[in-house]
Amino acid sequence: MSTGDILQTAVVTAQTALKPQLSDLEGYLQKLRDLKEEQLSKSEKNILKIDEALRSGLPLINAIAAISAGGLNDQGLPRIALAPYSLSLNRGRINTFVQPNGSLNFRDINWGNFSLWLPAGTLQPEKGFLKICTPTRAGSTLVPLVPPELRFSPNMPGTIDDYYVMFEVQRWDEALVQVDPYLLYHINGYVFAIAGSWDVTETELRALQAARNLGF
Repeated sequence: MSTGDILQTAVVTAQTALKPQLSDLEGYLQKLRDLKEEQLSKSEKNILKIDEALRSGLPLINAIAAISAGGLNDQGLPRIALAPYSLSLNRGRINTFVQPNGSLNFRDINWGNFSLWLPAGTLQPEKGFLKICTPTRAGSTLVPLVPPELRFSPNMPGTIDDYYVMFEVQRWDEALVQVDPYLLYHINGYVFAIAGSWDVTETELRALQAARNLGF
């Protein structure tokens, strides 16, 4: 299954789950829209963000569904990774840690502010994994560079901290192979809107590999 197919599956999952729930709440949503921002609770603001994204036609994606659909590569590590936009611009790297129960973590390799845990059962490690001595499997990779035309600008919704990059990692800790990255706008919890996508060019792959070889 290609990254595009994986993400499309996750988009359908998110849309199918969210649209009926919100359509049943139209009267309530209208009352929320009529309130001033300072009158809204945090959860109400998040509900309105989801509603706004659906109404604007932005495809929504559930990160758990996407990463679960991607499954494990032959290293026993996730094929789909998620990292903050800021790490892309700073040529950052992320670690992943996969637990025997199928939970996993994406974390800034420098132990910075970014740490995202996904719950047990997100991945389905093979049975043999449960018998190994090491309780986790780990890997790290560079985050793809967001191209200029998709960089954050003031006319985009939210703040720079609301944006993430989701991408395929065919091999962790080895030759850099990154496929079909997506720029995501965080809505709430594990729900994101797809703000754009691009192809990683051979030039970028060579640049990223050079950065890796130099220890960046």
